[in-house]
Amino acid sequence: QQELRNLTKHREDVGVTLYGQQQQLAKLQLNLERLHDEFAQANKTRLDEEAALTDCTTQYEQRRKDVDDASRRLTKSQAELSQLGVTLRQVEEYNEKMKAEINVTRRATYKAEDNIKDVEKAKLKQDLLIDSMNEDIKRLSEQK
Repeated sequence: QQELRNLTKHREDVGVTLYGQQQQLAKLQLNLERLHDEFAQANKTRLDEEAALTDCTTQYEQRRKDVDDASRRLTKSQAELSQLGVTLRQVEEYNEKMKAEINVTRRATYKAEDNIKDVEKAKLKQDLLIDSMNEDIKRLSEQK
């Protein structure tokens, strides 16, 4: 009888222990499911963030390429502008030289015109003198 009581007691103790273990197992399973859900959500979030990072990286690379292209165009345009500035200065210098040469030529032309007028006046005086002398010769010849 004592043994029966001991076995019954032992069976009850095992039942209580089994019940406690089942309760703990149920809690652990719930905890495992919750952790599994959290892991799945974290994994989904990670994948979403990696996709967003890939998109951002692609956009960054495209924008960096655009900026590099714009920078190259700017450098090229600045070089062209600099060359145009040099050409403009050369043209302006050439124009100034031409103006100076035109002024020198104009002054030389005015002087030459003045000289021609002086020569024409001198020639006219000579012609008048010759005509006067011819008339004197003719008059003197007729007087003889």
